Amino acid sequence: MNVKYFKNSKNLKKLADVLTFSRYVLAVVIPVIVLVQGRQSLGGLAGWVLIIAGVMDWLDGPIARKSGLAGKGFWGKADAPADLFLASTCFVSLYVAGVINPVWLLMILLAIAGCFYSFSVVQPFSVFIFILAYVVFASRENFYFLVPTIISLSLYFIFSHKRIIMLIRRFLIQMINLVKRLFARIKPKDEDDKTVLDT
Repeated sequence: MNVKYFKNSKNLKKLADVLTFSRYVLAVVIPVIVLVQGRQSLGGLAGWVLIIAGVMDWLDGPIARKSGLAGKGFWGKADAPADLFLASTCFVSLYVAGVINPVWLLMILLAIAGCFYSFSVVQPFSVFIFILAYVVFASRENFYFLVPTIISLSLYFIFSHKRIIMLIRRFLIQMINLVKRLFARIKPKDEDDKTVLDT
């Protein structure tokens, strides 16, 4: 394909959308692989599919932003939920493999659903924690699965450190604002109690 094709912003956006759609497909494929191949596939084929989905996630964001159309259209809005969907299917895979019981699966899926409450703040960190939990369980089945995982995470931190710092700042600011709002709600109540005591 001609390199000039990707200089067009609409074509770049199409590429980003294809990567987003592919992540949804791969998210469904992971538990299917575990169902067919069994528990050992957590750190095998299913694990590699997860890594590929992660690489697609790291690529589609910069490509969409370079197109100037990030967040536009159906797949632009579906990009961030794809991460939570991937995290959900990873834990479904752990359940299918017999690693976690139905109660844990339900609790985790409810926690993932709760991420939509404060989506832009909680989502990046929660997805990282959920995927990390999968990696821990998968590495118990195949220790060598840690090698490509560590390499891919290292490359992500190297090339996306500015975005990571931005997300951490946003998270801290939101947490500070949340604490301020909580104190703002408590303070008037204390003043009312004091007024009642004075009278």
